[in-house]
Amino acid sequence: MDMLRRFRLNCAEAGLSHDAVHARWEDLGRVFPAVFDMVMCRGNSLAYADTWDNDVPLEHDLDRLATHVAGMAGALRPGGALLVDLPATRPGAASTRLLEHRGSTTVGEPVTVVERIHTDPTTRLRRWNVTMTVGTHTCQFSRSSYLIDLDTLRTVLRPCGFAAICTLPDLSPRDHYSTVVAIKERTRPDHPRHRTPVLTSASSLTTGR
Repeated sequence: MDMLRRFRLNCAEAGLSHDAVHARWEDLGRVFPAVFDMVMCRGNSLAYADTWDNDVPLEHDLDRLATHVAGMAGALRPGGALLVDLPATRPGAASTRLLEHRGSTTVGEPVTVVERIHTDPTTRLRRWNVTMTVGTHTCQFSRSSYLIDLDTLRTVLRPCGFAAICTLPDLSPRDHYSTVVAIKERTRPDHPRHRTPVLTSASSLTTGR
């Protein structure tokens, strides 16, 4: 909930009246039925739909992934766009990237984050080891996620009512992502399997890596 509080503070400081809503992706079509011209799912967040540090192959959870995408589709007007970041990969080859980020805390302490990210299209897994230094304190941790490629994403997007699907590499927030845009059909056939469900549970929307 700290992210919602920070969002509200940032809006207040900018003189904006927007509020933050805490909802699951799959519920977006119910909370915001056909409201938006664009929905953005950035920073590889989609890989964590109902998962965290899960080494089970992605194919076992494609239905859950489709349910969340259907919720995003439900929040879009006909002709609206869904923007999704995917990890940049080399076709058929495992790869490792080393990334370093520098910044500071709100009280001026230096922050350094070093990430070693390994992607393996064969196992369909993405792992990264992180070393984070804040001031004089250093900690290390490891995480893993599904590796979603463009073909897998297309498999999920089309039954949810998205037609034109293409990559827009120049819009990627970091060079280890590629950005995909999908346009919702203005008139779409009924797909009962992928209708947006109405649930009462809620969880926070988190950004991925």
